[in-house]
Amino acid sequence: MLTKEDLIHYHDVDLWASGFVNRWHTFPDPRLRNAGDTTAAHSWRVAMLVFRLFQFVRMDDKAMLQNIMVALLHDTHEVVTGDIPYSAKRASPALRAEEERVGARWLEERGVLPFDMTPEVKLCDRLDSYLLAAVNAPDILDQDAWVDMANSIISDADDLGVGREVAAIMREAQYREMF
Repeated sequence: MLTKEDLIHYHDVDLWASGFVNRWHTFPDPRLRNAGDTTAAHSWRVAMLVFRLFQFVRMDDKAMLQNIMVALLHDTHEVVTGDIPYSAKRASPALRAEEERVGARWLEERGVLPFDMTPEVKLCDRLDSYLLAAVNAPDILDQDAWVDMANSIISDADDLGVGREVAAIMREAQYREMF
């Protein structure tokens, strides 16, 4: 009979495999749909944004570690659900709730303690999506949905004390090209 520890190790490969989920695969613009972005790359970038933006702003080492852990794990359940576009989740609270329920259960089955998305990770999660669009398809940022997203990101960043830094990153990204 398998023990709980055996099951946790069995599921470790699921956590590892979650990094291969393609992001943006349903997005209509081929520059984002074909960007080759994965949950692993996205989660790493979110963790780096959390670290860089909040290392000097009201966050002790324990909180920083927790935020980085949440950033690294926040989309691992997409190995089951796939990458559901933010716009779809925003339009359907029921879809968002179901994804959260499935994600929490999936993580629990793998021995990962439950966690709540922190405001810092939520900000950096959306910021990463905006930055990827800015670098790969800057002309779409003039569309109403992207303008609304940018304004929301700046507002949330201001609330968290990093508005100036986030605005500068967003401006800079529009003039960069991917490697």
